[in-house]
Amino acid sequence: MLLVTWLHAAQAGELVEIAVAGLPQTGGIPFYEKEADPTWADVDLDGDWDAFVASVDGARLLVNQGGLGFVDETASRIPDLDFAGGKPSRGVLVGDLDHDGWPDVVQVRYNLLQVFYNAGGGTFPAAERWGLVDLPRQDPYDLTGASLEGAALLDVDLDGDLDVLVNNSLEGDVVLRNDGARTLTPVLQGLPLVEADYLTAADLDLDGDIDVILRTRDGGNAAWFAGGGNWSPGTGLDLASPEIDKVDKGAVLPCDVDNDGQLEIYWSNLEGYDRGFFARTGTTFAPWAGSPAVETDSEGTLSAACGDLDNDGLRDLFLGDAASDRAYLQGAGWAPVALAETDLTFGVALADDDDDGDLDVLTTGLPDNHLYRNDEPAADDHFQLRILATVRDCGLGRIVRDDIGGSAVVSDVNGPSFGRAEVSGGAGRGGTEWPVLHWGVPDGQPVTVTVHPLYGATPPYTLEVVPAALGTPHRLVVATDDRDGDGILDAFEPDDIDHDGVLSALDRDSDGDTLPDDLERGTGDVCAPPRDTDSDGTPDAYDTDSDDGGVPDGDEVAAGTDPLDPSDDFATTRPTTSTGSSATTTPATGTATGTVDLPPPLREVSVRATSGPCGCASTAGPTPLLGLAALLVARRRRYSGLISSSSSPGASLSA
Repeated sequence: MLLVTWLHAAQAGELVEIAVAGLPQTGGIPFYEKEADPTWADVDLDGDWDAFVASVDGARLLVNQGGLGFVDETASRIPDLDFAGGKPSRGVLVGDLDHDGWPDVVQVRYNLLQVFYNAGGGTFPAAERWGLVDLPRQDPYDLTGASLEGAALLDVDLDGDLDVLVNNSLEGDVVLRNDGARTLTPVLQGLPLVEADYLTAADLDLDGDIDVILRTRDGGNAAWFAGGGNWSPGTGLDLASPEIDKVDKGAVLPCDVDNDGQLEIYWSNLEGYDRGFFARTGTTFAPWAGSPAVETDSEGTLSAACGDLDNDGLRDLFLGDAASDRAYLQGAGWAPVALAETDLTFGVALADDDDDGDLDVLTTGLPDNHLYRNDEPAADDHFQLRILATVRDCGLGRIVRDDIGGSAVVSDVNGPSFGRAEVSGGAGRGGTEWPVLHWGVPDGQPVTVTVHPLYGATPPYTLEVVPAALGTPHRLVVATDDRDGDGILDAFEPDDIDHDGVLSALDRDSDGDTLPDDLERGTGDVCAPPRDTDSDGTPDAYDTDSDDGGVPDGDEVAAGTDPLDPSDDFATTRPTTSTGSSATTTPATGTATGTVDLPPPLREVSVRATSGPCGCASTAGPTPLLGLAALLVARRRRYSGLISSSSSPGASLSA
């Protein structure tokens, strides 16, 4: 059964549960202690976030009906997900394994590893399967220690393809090495032989390799740092304890809880003990002094998620408890907020499911699953970022995927940091986290974004962004070949067209005319050169008078005239210009209407048209630009058809 409620901030730091009816029921899901976190993913690339939830019979795929609820479409889309020969689901991972532009699925079960390749449109034929006898083991003649547990997607060999890491308990960790052409070769990975359940994978030391934290049971080091094809042990995460029997059963996840640009590790436990956060110095971990005093019952915390729930610039915790779930809101201290439900929660995942700028919460457990829609009043105080890897360029039909392992640090332009977040291939209890990174930031203020891509060894780079100018939600999508996310490939960008000291490839207003480049680039294939309205050889994004009408684009925006229509340039007295000339400005009558000209990855948004079946508005009719204020009101980032190439129908992603 999938129930829906809202988390509503009636006052600062106070969350009130409000019941809402209307979602289709999916049937009760029995509890099994190894069941995992849910996973958010857009399997059909329709712009809405679908969800995988674990069960004793294998996972279920709940498909988002465009904000009108979720329907269990497992039987029609991915029937092998609940294959009867497998044990309960221990996790579902989602990522593009074969670089065709469609998200693929990996399910881990006690005795079975399944890989589902997306055939397009969110349908998955029969899975490739590896049973316990098919995976390499330290002792090939003994299966007594075999048990598939935690898993993650990561590029172990740095060849650009996502590999699959799975913990096989005392038989050794296995990596299915991916050649990018649907051939996965299982090999032993060389991590320690420890009994461990879940794990987290993240580039903890920002060296370009993905490191691993194992939830070990009987002691021994839990942290392992990757480098040069080898694994080196960290110290300080030997968390075995005689009073805790199930130290391997809870959640482990990365979270920059103190906004210092480093990922701390949160470690929850069953049986009433929560270890809290651990901070890293080099390869050494130590307890972080600011961890909340977690209230748990005798069973303890099964699952955990970390994110800024109230958009105040500080990351909060949501803990799935064996009795009552709790949100811990970070401020001067930690404010616990208990929820009314008393279900046994074994999985938690965060996402901005309804695209309103705050993080919603999906929990799975016994007897029901719950979706908490967050109606945080300060929803404008946020910034979201999706980091994409361009795995095939325009010459062959451009394809992008989420850059798992890539990360970013967001700061106020005056200095204070809002912390680091990373695109995760596996964290918590067996799931991939929502691929869009989220920060709470001051409303209306510019922020500095330092992006650390992982794919292709792309060097870090820095952008200045005004989140409020991105529409709702305030979401930016960057890629290996479009680092500023303006929809203009870096190959088309000149060095520094406005001589402001910022390369045009990293400048979201390259010509300094107050119109963002993504509004000036035009519509059409992202692989095509940007629009050049006056055909003077200079694209509009680099032309301060795009229509060659004699009035700079910025002045036309201020006057309310169309910077792409030369006929209205002298319909009013020319306004003050950057050259110092001045006159009285009288806005032209008859404000332009019709389609707002937005570039890929955005759909065009009609100002007066009704929404079509795709959830976007009609694009028929002329395409004049409105004044900047109207543009910012009209645009909404619903990234259906994200940065797709016309020659590659499967190349699009949603965000």
